[in-house]
Amino acid sequence: DTCIVTPPPQRKFKDLLEAASPSLPNVKKVIDVTKLQAKHSEPVARRSLATAFDLFLVHGDLKQYPKLLTGEFLTHQTPVWMPKGSSFEDSITKAFATAVVPRRGFSNVTVRIGHANLTPTELQANVNSLLDQLAPWLSRGSDDILSVHLVGPSATGRCAALPIFAHNFVSALPGATEDEEAPPKKKSRTK
Repeated sequence: DTCIVTPPPQRKFKDLLEAASPSLPNVKKVIDVTKLQAKHSEPVARRSLATAFDLFLVHGDLKQYPKLLTGEFLTHQTPVWMPKGSSFEDSITKAFATAVVPRRGFSNVTVRIGHANLTPTELQANVNSLLDQLAPWLSRGSDDILSVHLVGPSATGRCAALPIFAHNFVSALPGATEDEEAPPKKKSRTK
C-alpha cells in the first residue's frame, strides 16, 4: 500500500488519482502537508503512519520536504520524491520504479527492489539493474559490494534473509588464492 503526500488541497490529487485508479491500485491514501501536520504531529501517530504503508511518495510540487517525514520516521520508511513535469499518473509510475539507496552513516544499505507479486525473473532483473546502477557510485565499483541478501517478511512479521552473493575475502588478499585455507587460530594462554 502507498501513501502520497501532496501540497494542499488534497482533493485535487484525490480526483486525479480516482481518474487513474485502475492503473494505480496500490495507492490507498492521499494526504496534504497541512492535514499531515494536524493529524500526525504526535510521535505515536507518526510511528503508526510510518508502519501503516509500504511506500510513501512525496509530490514534486512541494516547496520543501515535510518535517514530519524526518527523524524517527526515516527509521521506518524512506519516502520517494515524485518527479515533476509529467502527468500525475506517469510521475507515480516513475516513483514506483525508483529504488532508494539510503545512506545514513552505516556501512550497509537496505534497498527495496520488489514485492511479493513479482516473479523470480522480475526480482532477478531488479537486483541486476540495481547493482549495475549502484556500482559506478562506489569508489571501487562492484568490489565494494560485500554481500547481497533477499529479505522477506513472514506472516508473523519476522524477516528471513536469503544470501544470494557474498564477497570472497580470501581471493581479495594480496597473493592469496582461493585454494588457501584460513590461517591457523592462535592458542590462548592459560596460567
